[in-house]
Amino acid sequence: DLYSLGIMFYEMLTGRLPFDGESSVAVAIKHLQEVPPAPSTYVPSLPPALDRIVFRSIQKNPDARYQTAREFVDELDAFMIDPNGVYGVIPKSAAQWETASTSALSAQTGESNYGRIKEIERTFNKRRSSRHRDTAIAITVVVAAVLLLALLTVWLVRHFAPDDSEETDLTEIVLPNFQGKDIKDIANQLDMLESAGMIIDIKYEMSETVLPDIVLRQDPESDGSLKIEPQDVTLTLFVSLGQDSAVVPDVTGKSFQIADIELRTEGFLVKFTPEVSAAVGKDIVIRTEPGQGELAPKGSTVELFYSTGPEFVVIPDLQGLPYNQALSLLEENSLLLGGETSYTGETIPDNDKYVIKQSPEAGGKYPPNTLVLITVGTAKNLYDFLNPTTIPEEAVMLEVRGLTFLRAMEELDPLGVAEYRMSKWNNATPLDPKNPDDRSKIYIIEQNPKPGVKFRPANGVTLTYGSAADLEAYRNPTTTTTAPPTTTTTTSEETDPPTTTPADD
Repeated sequence: DLYSLGIMFYEMLTGRLPFDGESSVAVAIKHLQEVPPAPSTYVPSLPPALDRIVFRSIQKNPDARYQTAREFVDELDAFMIDPNGVYGVIPKSAAQWETASTSALSAQTGESNYGRIKEIERTFNKRRSSRHRDTAIAITVVVAAVLLLALLTVWLVRHFAPDDSEETDLTEIVLPNFQGKDIKDIANQLDMLESAGMIIDIKYEMSETVLPDIVLRQDPESDGSLKIEPQDVTLTLFVSLGQDSAVVPDVTGKSFQIADIELRTEGFLVKFTPEVSAAVGKDIVIRTEPGQGELAPKGSTVELFYSTGPEFVVIPDLQGLPYNQALSLLEENSLLLGGETSYTGETIPDNDKYVIKQSPEAGGKYPPNTLVLITVGTAKNLYDFLNPTTIPEEAVMLEVRGLTFLRAMEELDPLGVAEYRMSKWNNATPLDPKNPDDRSKIYIIEQNPKPGVKFRPANGVTLTYGSAADLEAYRNPTTTTTAPPTTTTTTSEETDPPTTTPADD
């Protein structure tokens, strides 16, 4: 009955009856003689086009209404696509009949309504007696129609509802009975209920008698006629797992590689979903769906959410840190070592390295896995970098003859000597001034400039060296002839940090 469907549609949109009275007969008279207010009278946000659709569906003249349910649904579908279109147009012939009928009815003002009321009462009694014959068909049709109209109404309310400050009427829908149905077969219906504002919660249970994926029961229960307001209502469906199922293990806090192995061992398939997280380390599992401890069919998919680290990381301050500690700090902050440069150009053992400079600088925000370049050196290199000294243009040369090369460097480095040109006093001497271990065994025999002479440190100095025996032979010469000296060059930047080794005077 499309007229009844139109009346129901009116009630769902407005939350009010189009006609009300003290008795069913009085209401029936209003159905025959009166036109209800437009739905937008009660809900101002409803568009005029919807008013016209409703009015056509409840016309007094059957020829003026929609002739088939398909025509009614097509018009509603068109309205949902284009709410500003023209709808509810009454055919000309039906409109003329309606005008004539209304005029004739209004002309009978003097006629008593007693006979008409009796006729209406007889009609109602006949309808009551025949109603039971069509109950099964009527319930099926009404449930389908109500569900369609409920979803349409929700769509309309969401698109044309007034501001939150205004009061709006909640829409009721009929909750289907899903018990005994396959969860896959009702997926579309569940989607429609979710779009109407209902929360769907699916829980799985073991069952010795019911096949997997069949709904065992639901909460709230429904015989197919329960009316509820779907907004923020949770429908819980308990679905059979059958006998072949397993408990989802707890893999939170583990690497996604380990979690993958554990889940597959339990018989599950795994879907990986990355998420940005500042609180959880990179590649660590945040959660799973279904969650830990829940039952799920073997062979079903468990979605594994793992961290990709924060969206941006703050570059830490590496300057002054030992090399290995700096590498650990980069890893903790999801950063990568992009390369390293020696401050002096010499190879330095990892245990003796310190970070002198870095790029990017500390404090900047960069994406994870950004490459950080560092400059490394010894502890002395770090000290010199942090405490630069001004090299004087001229200085007075000190006495370094008789000192070890290591002690001589300690005396001359503060003057800003840029280069040490080293000459062997005896070619047979195996000691090498470039070898840090030999510097405490090498003795200065001669020097240029001489002590007390002004010189430019930037030009360097020339030192003649030899072993302790060579120094003794130089101080106490014999008739033995020595080979001419051999010169090597050592810059001040190639030296190791000073030690407390005393000089052998």
